[in-house]
Amino acid sequence: MLPAVLIALGIATGVAILSDNKSKNESTDNIKQPVSEQHVLEELKESGRRPKTVGEIGKTYNVGKRNIIVSSRFNVGKIVPLNFIKDNLVSIGKTGRGVAVENPFGKLYAPFNGEVIYISDTKECIGIRSDDGINLVFWVGIGTEKLNGNYFYCSRKLHEIVKEDQLLLEFDEKAIRKSGYDTTTAITVFNSNDFGEIKFKLGNWSMVV
Repeated sequence: MLPAVLIALGIATGVAILSDNKSKNESTDNIKQPVSEQHVLEELKESGRRPKTVGEIGKTYNVGKRNIIVSSRFNVGKIVPLNFIKDNLVSIGKTGRGVAVENPFGKLYAPFNGEVIYISDTKECIGIRSDDGINLVFWVGIGTEKLNGNYFYCSRKLHEIVKEDQLLLEFDEKAIRKSGYDTTTAITVFNSNDFGEIKFKLGNWSMVV
């Protein structure tokens, strides 16, 4: 599942920086274009937008670039560093800087106004782009794509416009755990190299990455 997500979000990141004269139809065509994961990562690196790795977290980011805050009323058990995630590509930062949420409650809300840019077929992953170009991705659980959408409920549609605090995704965290899966959830800014410091404020927890 992860390579497909990287492809879709990598292309969506590219779409976000296209000039205004590009039509929405062209953006949609780009999202569907079949390219390899390695191709996406190489393009990100060459364009200077490579996501930071875990080893770089804690350093001063992109001096002179805009610092951002990602704030949501997502109810969380605890925020922990991203490298607590047991998914290798997420934990090493291939999907951008972010945080991990242990023992989350089963509702995800939009932290800003924006557009839905990715929904996985198995519903455990959803991505949105803010009006000012933040590509944010929620990855619910570890290996939960194997549940084939069971215990996940998403009424959003690709390219749908959403408002801040609008419900994005619901999931039955107890049923997921009972099925043997870790519900630790990653929240990452896929194009994090476009920004300076990123502060996540979730419930009563906050963390700067």
